Amino acid sequence: MGEMVMLTIDASACARPSIEWAAEQMSLPIDAFDEGFGIIVVDPVRNIYTVRVDSEKLPPDLPKETGLSGPFSDPKIVPFGNPTSE
Repeated sequence: MGEMVMLTIDASACARPSIEWAAEQMSLPIDAFDEGFGIIVVDPVRNIYTVRVDSEKLPPDLPKETGLSGPFSDPKIVPFGNPTSE
Protein backbone atom coordinates (compact mmCIF):
# COMPACT_ATOMS: atom_id res chain seq x y z
CA MET A 1 0.00 0.00 0.00
CA GLY A 2 1.28 3.44 -0.93
CA GLU A 3 1.01 6.75 0.84
CA MET A 4 -2.55 7.69 1.72
CA VAL A 5 -3.89 10.95 0.28
CA MET A 6 -7.17 12.80 0.65
CA LEU A 7 -9.63 13.54 -2.13
CA THR A 8 -12.77 15.63 -1.92
CA ILE A 9 -15.87 14.89 -3.93
CA ASP A 10 -19.06 16.82 -4.59
CA ALA A 11 -21.95 14.60 -3.51
CA SER A 12 -24.78 16.96 -4.48
CA ALA A 13 -26.26 14.30 -6.77
CA CYS A 14 -26.25 11.59 -4.09
CA ALA A 15 -28.70 11.31 -1.19
CA ARG A 16 -26.46 9.00 0.91
CA PRO A 17 -22.78 9.07 -0.15
CA SER A 18 -20.78 5.95 0.67
CA ILE A 19 -17.34 4.53 -0.06
CA GLU A 20 -18.95 2.36 -2.74
CA TRP A 21 -20.55 5.41 -4.35
CA ALA A 22 -17.24 7.34 -4.24
CA ALA A 23 -15.39 4.36 -5.78
CA GLU A 24 -17.90 4.26 -8.63
CA GLN A 25 -17.67 8.03 -9.22
CA MET A 26 -13.86 7.93 -9.25
CA SER A 27 -13.61 4.67 -11.24
CA LEU A 28 -11.38 3.20 -8.53
CA PRO A 29 -11.44 -0.25 -6.91
CA ILE A 30 -12.94 -0.36 -3.43
CA ASP A 31 -9.61 -1.59 -2.00
CA ALA A 32 -8.04 1.75 -2.98
CA PHE A 33 -10.01 3.40 -0.15
CA ASP A 34 -9.40 3.46 3.59
CA GLU A 35 -12.71 1.93 4.64
CA GLY A 36 -11.86 2.57 8.31
CA PHE A 37 -11.75 6.30 7.57
CA GLY A 38 -14.97 6.14 5.59
CA ILE A 39 -16.46 9.10 3.78
CA ILE A 40 -16.56 12.27 5.88
CA VAL A 41 -18.61 15.40 5.28
CA VAL A 42 -16.40 18.52 5.22
CA ASP A 43 -18.97 21.04 3.94
CA PRO A 44 -22.59 20.04 4.63
CA VAL A 45 -24.01 23.12 2.89
CA ARG A 46 -22.26 22.31 -0.42
CA ASN A 47 -22.35 18.49 0.09
CA ILE A 48 -18.56 18.13 -0.11
CA TYR A 49 -17.07 14.94 1.33
CA THR A 50 -13.55 13.59 1.75
CA VAL A 51 -12.07 10.11 1.46
CA ARG A 52 -8.60 8.61 2.02
CA VAL A 53 -7.16 6.82 -0.99
CA ASP A 54 -3.99 4.82 -1.68
CA SER A 55 -1.90 7.13 -3.89
CA GLU A 56 -0.50 4.15 -5.85
CA LYS A 57 -4.00 3.31 -7.10
CA LEU A 58 -4.82 6.79 -8.40
CA PRO A 59 -4.73 7.43 -12.14
CA PRO A 60 -2.30 10.15 -13.31
CA ASP A 61 -5.23 12.49 -14.09
CA LEU A 62 -8.41 12.48 -12.04
CA PRO A 63 -11.65 13.19 -13.93
CA LYS A 64 -12.61 16.75 -12.90
CA GLU A 65 -16.12 16.48 -14.32
CA THR A 66 -17.11 14.26 -11.38
CA GLY A 67 -16.56 17.03 -8.84
CA LEU A 68 -13.24 15.68 -7.57
CA SER A 69 -10.49 17.77 -6.00
CA GLY A 70 -7.08 16.66 -4.86
CA PRO A 71 -5.10 14.73 -4.08
CA PHE A 72 -4.22 16.47 -0.83
CA SER A 73 -1.60 15.34 1.68
CA ASP A 74 -2.73 13.49 4.79
CA PRO A 75 -0.12 14.35 7.43
CA LYS A 76 -0.14 12.62 10.78
CA ILE A 77 -1.70 14.81 13.46
CA VAL A 78 0.23 14.88 16.72
CA PRO A 79 0.05 17.00 19.88
CA PHE A 80 1.80 20.36 19.72
CA GLY A 81 4.26 21.59 22.33
CA ASN A 82 6.13 19.94 25.16
CA PRO A 83 4.47 17.09 27.01
CA THR A 84 3.79 17.82 30.66
CA SER A 85 4.77 15.40 33.38
CA GLU A 86 2.77 14.97 36.54
